[in-house]
Amino acid sequence: MKSIETAYGARAREYTLKLGCVDQMEPCDTALIRSWGARTGGRILDAGCGPGHWTDLLSNEVSEVIGIDVVPEFIRSARQRYPEVQFETMDMERACFPDGSFEGVLAWYSMIHCERASVEAILKQFNRLIRAEGSLLLGFFTGPAWNQFPHAIATAFYWDVEETCNSLSDFGFRVDEVHTRSSQHHRDHAAIVARRVYAEGRLDQRYGASNA
Repeated sequence: MKSIETAYGARAREYTLKLGCVDQMEPCDTALIRSWGARTGGRILDAGCGPGHWTDLLSNEVSEVIGIDVVPEFIRSARQRYPEVQFETMDMERACFPDGSFEGVLAWYSMIHCERASVEAILKQFNRLIRAEGSLLLGFFTGPAWNQFPHAIATAFYWDVEETCNSLSDFGFRVDEVHTRSSQHHRDHAAIVARRVYAEGRLDQRYGASNA
């Protein structure tokens, strides 16, 4: 993650100017995140919050939201722009919150630079952080699984929708909704809403594996 931190840190101001405001986002994405937040309620973690615009949006829908990002430049900017919202510099793979701290986690395109092993570690972490029956909302670019593409800031990976749904099931989540959109001018996009139905400690039991 250090290389990602460095790459985004060097261009944080540019990124925030171009993509750091809800008004610059696709209206359908804004509607989905707002409605998901309202339905989720409780305490929400925006994991990989970047400039903090989605964290601020969610703060209007829930009682408490925390934005975390590994890029200190993003966190400094977010605190200045949204002083009423809590932001912390933190790696989502090692988020230092107690088990079951959140009713929901948003990871909106924040895992696209992660290789498969890191994604699996993060999903395991989300399972730990989300309370029973809590909700996870993922946003990502769709395409052949784990194929790289030349992202403007750092190399990123496509995710396959079906494989991602299977991975979520493996890590204790039930997929409730899948949203996709395409256009001639942009990469294909997808969003998945999933509910935590198995705690980490029950996954072995679910799949019949030994606890030894």
